[in-house]
Formats: sequence, C-alpha cells, structure tokens
Amino acid sequence: MVYCITYDLNKSGKDYKGVIQAIKDAGDQGYCNFGKSAWLVKTKLKSAQTVYSMIEPYLDSDDTCLVIEVAKNYAAHIENDDIDKFKNIIFRV
Repeated sequence: MVYCITYDLNKSGKDYKGVIQAIKDAGDQGYCNFGKSAWLVKTKLKSAQTVYSMIEPYLDSDDTCLVIEVAKNYAAHIENDDIDKFKNIIFRV
C-alpha cells in the first residue's frame, strides 16, 4: 500500500523528530519526503488508520495530520529527483 501523509505541528518549537521517525517507520518498504511536511510511504500496513495510529502519539490537540491511500495514477510539479523517488521507491513493482 502507498499512503500520502501530511501534517502541521502548530506549536512553535515543536520537536518534529518523533513524527518524522514514525512516518519513516510506517514506510517499511520505502518513503520519500516532498515539501515541508508531506511524505509518501510504501508499507505492508493495510489501512490509513493503522499508519495514522503510529504518528498520533507525537501529535498535540492543535496539530493536524492527514493520511490518504494513493493510487499509481499521479501528476506532479516537483523536482525531478523527487519524481525519480516516486517511480523507483514508491511505485516500483
């Protein structure tokens, strides 16, 4: 499964390390970061809720997080290196 994860930690000085490590841990088959707080992860996990549950302990009540399943159908305006990551890490067979 492939999921897109976005988040916004709303307190100044918030430690992003826990959130980022949880995202990387969820991406047990590959992950890539694009933008400031958007990730694609490839995982054996079977639901967006399960992925979210890995991140939730690092969120405060005023933070936001969205996890959405992704299909191979995509369009993007990002750097070529990121497109290569999508193709070679996230969408490889």
